[in-house]
Amino acid sequence: MKEPHQHFFCFGFEKEMSEFGSMLDSGKIPHAWLFVGDDGIGKRTLCFQIARMALCEEYRKFFKNINKETESGMRSDISKAQMEKFTLNRAISQISSLCHPDLFFLSAEQESVIVDSVRRIIDALNKTAFYGGYRVVIICKAQMLSNHSANNLLKILEEPFANTLFLITADKSSAVIPTIMSRCCLKTLNGISDIGVFQSVFKSLCKKEILRDCDQYMQDMATHASSKLFEYTSGRIGAALRMLESGEFDRMRDSITAIDNIVLGSYSFADIEVLVENVFLLESAIMIWWRNKFDLNQIFTGMRPTVVLSWYQTFSRVKRAIAVLNSCHLDGRSVGYFVAGSLIEFRLLIKS
Repeated sequence: MKEPHQHFFCFGFEKEMSEFGSMLDSGKIPHAWLFVGDDGIGKRTLCFQIARMALCEEYRKFFKNINKETESGMRSDISKAQMEKFTLNRAISQISSLCHPDLFFLSAEQESVIVDSVRRIIDALNKTAFYGGYRVVIICKAQMLSNHSANNLLKILEEPFANTLFLITADKSSAVIPTIMSRCCLKTLNGISDIGVFQSVFKSLCKKEILRDCDQYMQDMATHASSKLFEYTSGRIGAALRMLESGEFDRMRDSITAIDNIVLGSYSFADIEVLVENVFLLESAIMIWWRNKFDLNQIFTGMRPTVVLSWYQTFSRVKRAIAVLNSCHLDGRSVGYFVAGSLIEFRLLIKS
């Protein structure tokens, strides 16, 4: 699957891109932005698209024109020729290769790297922009910044450089150091809420850009699994693509089916083994199962308070068990059997 900086277009965030395009055209744009949203929602991809608009005026004009002609989220009419045009564009090509002299990218996952990178960025920003226009600094996973790294970053946020944009991402705003938050404009991103738009965008991406090098099986899966992927990821395109390509989709589907069998249907030891084998997916699988059943009102009509309370107690036990598994490296099979036992206990309650 392509990396976020290699995508020429950002699907699902047309409104946000239009807003930034207008601000860039006017020259009135805040220097620091914090983009918050769940993992796989497209934060990094959006940041690189904003960088393209800031560093390439031709791309900004192209996006502005094509956005007038297409519905939000529906980009299936972009031709191969149009995409290749920007493949050959010098600025766009440099951004896609992470070698644009006025673009700086770093992720906060490695402490030593972030400290050295911030120093390097400060040195570069004290000089004139290579192409004389905007400079863009993209910092991902800000929730992982240590106090030392955050203080280094804070120095350059407090004294902004001319024509310089800081685009920062985090999974949750509450996890970002308050002093960083206070210097940024907050932008909360959500997944695509319309299943029809999601399916159209997802299928288009899989055919044209993301999975074009994959085998036919993957292409077929992208077509037939899009509604389930929407359900499993809450409309997060990036998460859906990763889930399909990694094989996690099959494991998640099997886990949800096993949960349904254990709680409501006729289950066997094979269902329990499915949970044991996919223990690290169970927290998400149980949440998805409960949400779908509850939203569709297929079960628990007029639920007794004791049933609701028991469910939340069951889910809390599952979350604690998986948290301990992640932190203490316990035997995953034991935790899987514990989760299965908790679900069977809940089954007995609702059938009593």
